[in-house]
Amino acid sequence: MYSKFSLIVCLFALQSQAASTRTVNASAVYVPVGYDSNDRRIVIVIEGYLPSSCHRITGARVHRKNSIFEVAPQMEMQGTDCEAGLKVPYLLEKTLNRGGPISAGNYEVHVPAVQGGMLKEPLIVKTAPVARPDSFDYAPVESADVGMLSGGRMRAEIEGRLQNTCYSVEIKLSTQNDKTYELLPLLRKGTKDKEGEPCQEREWRYQAHADFDEPAPGRYLLHVRTQDGWFLNRLFTNLW
Repeated sequence: MYSKFSLIVCLFALQSQAASTRTVNASAVYVPVGYDSNDRRIVIVIEGYLPSSCHRITGARVHRKNSIFEVAPQMEMQGTDCEAGLKVPYLLEKTLNRGGPISAGNYEVHVPAVQGGMLKEPLIVKTAPVARPDSFDYAPVESADVGMLSGGRMRAEIEGRLQNTCYSVEIKLSTQNDKTYELLPLLRKGTKDKEGEPCQEREWRYQAHADFDEPAPGRYLLHVRTQDGWFLNRLFTNLW
């Protein structure tokens, strides 16, 4: 049984912890396109800078007001031995719908901005064409990356494992807004493997890629759909 003194100490510690957590503004927010009403997780990506190396991101608070999701990234300070004036970049993925899928409709995401005011991005949730986690048969994806090619081109590459030698992956890559690239890794099944041999039930690694024109200088999000309603988000920079 806890003493009265112990309870007071615990309460004081909780209050101190809550008081040390505060909102940190963002420099950019990325809202992927392609969500629909059967998605169990609708995730956005936020980036910005922490005021020192003694700060860390603890998550984000989400408050929904009708069709607007207000998202406030949270940070806390740990320690005091910090480099003065050294800002540390942070990257945060935040799920908006902890309570299940969101109904189809047009929404907005608001995040406090470094410049003041709010960063505002549209969130479009479409009606799901089928009653299952995925609208199409997507390949399992373990890694994704974007790199530079010559001649003003870039390459989005994914990698994963398949369990049947007759399956292949077809990539569809599209730019849905000024900041987001959506990559769909569609599963295709043939009657023979790529060597013309009968299908075998065994694991093998695949690699697939899609090339695209180099965008204007800036930061971009590659949003990769994968099996069972999941996805990978990768930010990349074009410096030229």
